[in-house]
This record gives sequence, C-alpha cells and structure tokens, in this order.
Amino acid sequence: MSIKYVCVALLAFTAYAIALTQEDKEAFLTSIAPIIGECSKEFGVSEGEIEVAKASHSGEGLKPCFVACFFKKLGVINDNGDFDAEAAKSKGKQFFKDVEDQNKVTEIADICNSINAETVSDKTQGCDRSKLLMECFIKNKGGFSPFV
Repeated sequence: MSIKYVCVALLAFTAYAIALTQEDKEAFLTSIAPIIGECSKEFGVSEGEIEVAKASHSGEGLKPCFVACFFKKLGVINDNGDFDAEAAKSKGKQFFKDVEDQNKVTEIADICNSINAETVSDKTQGCDRSKLLMECFIKNKGGFSPFV
C-alpha cells in the first residue's frame, strides 16, 4: 500500500502547515508508516479506497474505525474516544521544527477540539469522533498539502 496516499487521506491535520521542509515531511512519513500499515491491515483498507479519498480530498469513504485506529495509535484520540487537543499540539511540536507550522497545528487543534461536544453513537470506541476529527482537519487545513 502506498503510504503517500494514506497520509493524504488520513493526515489532513499535517497538511495545514504553510511550508513544511522536505526533511520534516520525510521524518513524519517514516514515523507513521508502521501505524498506517497496522491499521490498514486490521481494518482491511485497500489502496483503492485511499486513492478515492485522495482524489476527492475527503475521507468520507474510509472506514471510521480505520481512522480511529490511526488517531489512537498516534495518541490524538484518547481511551475515552475523545480528541486530545493537547496531545495533537505536542505531536505538532514533535514532528515540525518550524514555529509557524507548530502554531498552525495549535490553531487547528483548538478549533477541532469542539468535536468533543458532538454526540456520537459509538461512545468510547472513537470511530465516529475520529471521522469528525478528520473532517474538521480537512475543513480547516487550507489549500496547502505537503504530500501532493
């Protein structure tokens, strides 16, 4: 499976940065590759599904629990199935060296924290909330994508 396509579909929250360095992009992709592989295998997400998500600039066709698997393993969806904005901000500082990029991560994490107030049907499982989170990231990232 192409990690690049998975990243575009799942990691919209990294695409809101203004000018990620090639070094930051490569380090990020390397660090998340095992997580993507595990979750893809566990939830049977095909490269075709990911390509459709990429082409449509939407994660609509991706399985919610696949998205949750990734976000949980990344540490931004907690055991209660809620978005952990502080963990997302910390990840932004971990993955991106540029202060402007880190500030954009903080801004979007603060905006998307509102999804925790949404009613979801799966309670602590986190699948529904993860889809809401991905939609929020995509909506608020702006036009820049380091992966395209």
